[in-house]
Amino acid sequence: MSDLVVQQTNDDAAASKRHAVRLGYYEDPFIAAVSRGGGGFAGGGDASKPPEISRGYWARVVALRAILISLLRDVGCRCQVVNLGAGSDTTYMCLCTSWPQADWLPCKWVDADLQDNTSRKVLQVTSNRQLLEAIGGDEVDIVHNRHELHADPYHIVPADLRDPAAVVSTLRSSCGLDADLPTIFLAECVLVYLPVESSEKLLAQLANQFTKSALLHYEQVNLSDRFGEVMLSNFRSRGCDLAGSAACASEDAQRQRLLRAGWPAAAVWTMRRVYAALPQPATARVERIEMLDEREGFDQLLEHYCIAYAASSPFPSEPDLANRLASVR
Repeated sequence: MSDLVVQQTNDDAAASKRHAVRLGYYEDPFIAAVSRGGGGFAGGGDASKPPEISRGYWARVVALRAILISLLRDVGCRCQVVNLGAGSDTTYMCLCTSWPQADWLPCKWVDADLQDNTSRKVLQVTSNRQLLEAIGGDEVDIVHNRHELHADPYHIVPADLRDPAAVVSTLRSSCGLDADLPTIFLAECVLVYLPVESSEKLLAQLANQFTKSALLHYEQVNLSDRFGEVMLSNFRSRGCDLAGSAACASEDAQRQRLLRAGWPAAAVWTMRRVYAALPQPATARVERIEMLDEREGFDQLLEHYCIAYAASSPFPSEPDLANRLASVR
């Protein structure tokens, strides 16, 4: 599978997020500036998306951000965040503008991805005043070239996750990450494109080099059942072979990969469990935006995606999910 196909999935995800934001599922004032028409996996441009897709993206975005914020608050501002395979993600901009004076904002944030994706994001940020102001604007020194950008504490850098040693070297030498500081790694639908052996090597390298760390990981799960087999077939029909699907066969497969890689503790929650743990007023609001033809299909979709969590001290071994999601509105 080519890198171009993987990059195309990023465009489709951004288009789906933009559609959900436009309908009022959640707020993201920056997604329109970093998204462009998708190429076919989820429908391109501003094409309408099925309600279950928008509702699913809402649950994914608000849950991951709520858990992330709760972890940042646990350890304070002396914390680093690395977004692996960041693509068009706008989490850093949203955090800085929603909580500009918060004392828990990270002291380093890195968006890392394949070079073609970072080149596009650098161009988007440097040519858009709204994005520039979100990362500090005139208050920070911005150094960039075609492929990377440094506006401390925010960095965009090219990184090939198939080369774990080079990834760590880039984080430390180009971005100035401190291996002794608490560090949170984010990975959304990225490890599944790597063979399991490759993703384990990457996870092991991160756990070994950053011993005070946590990982928040969103990905497919339960792919060994009939619904999962259909999902895999649909991806393959579009030229997108999920090389790491064996690690997504079940919740235990996801958990065991993290433990084998050297993380002391790991937990996995299906998105169905996450959705049930979200505050009822929040889910009631979202469910009024668009009606589903039937709930069963949505529940099946939620059962086949998960948030996986791994951690070493000073992060909790398994955060209480309901408490971490209590702030979602």
